[in-house]
Amino acid sequence: MNSRIVVLLVIMFCLTFLVYGDRYENNIKRSFTINPHGTFQLSTQRGDIEIDAVKGNEITIEVLLKSDKKNQELDNPDILFNAGSNSVTVTTGKGLTRTSASVEFTIKIPQSLAACSLFTMNGDVEMQGDFNKIEIKTYNGDIDFSGSMTDCFIDSINGDISTKLRKVLAGNVKIKTVNGDVKISLKEGSGFSIQL
Repeated sequence: MNSRIVVLLVIMFCLTFLVYGDRYENNIKRSFTINPHGTFQLSTQRGDIEIDAVKGNEITIEVLLKSDKKNQELDNPDILFNAGSNSVTVTTGKGLTRTSASVEFTIKIPQSLAACSLFTMNGDVEMQGDFNKIEIKTYNGDIDFSGSMTDCFIDSINGDISTKLRKVLAGNVKIKTVNGDVKISLKEGSGFSIQL
């Protein structure tokens, strides 16, 4: 009886190892000080983006890459950070498109920034907070926005868009989608028009 339990435990351990295997990670962290009315731009060939607008004058970026195998793209990812006093730009190169690693961006930007522009392929975008002008483009990813903005352009192909405005709409919101659903929740008292 005891030998069966031991054999069963060994089999369960081996199956767990086969299913989950080794996980490799690379966690990249950067922070930049920016002028209050500067701009932020992120363009990536893959990866989910989570971005929050916060008080202050610092942009913090965390990029988490995960893979079940160790590879060159995981150790030396093709990510370029370009920062000046008025703008921060993050771009990824083709190296990330050739890897099996998952990519997650977690970003905090000052809510005073004049503009925030995001582009991703094969990834979702989640934004929350008070923003000025925002532009979001995705291919094969959903967009979920909760907060406020003064101007907004959202373009999605093969993804759903959900926008929940917590304040009275103060500017223009343009949303364009192909093969996706759109849900917009406005604060009472917001004026709007719809063009299909």
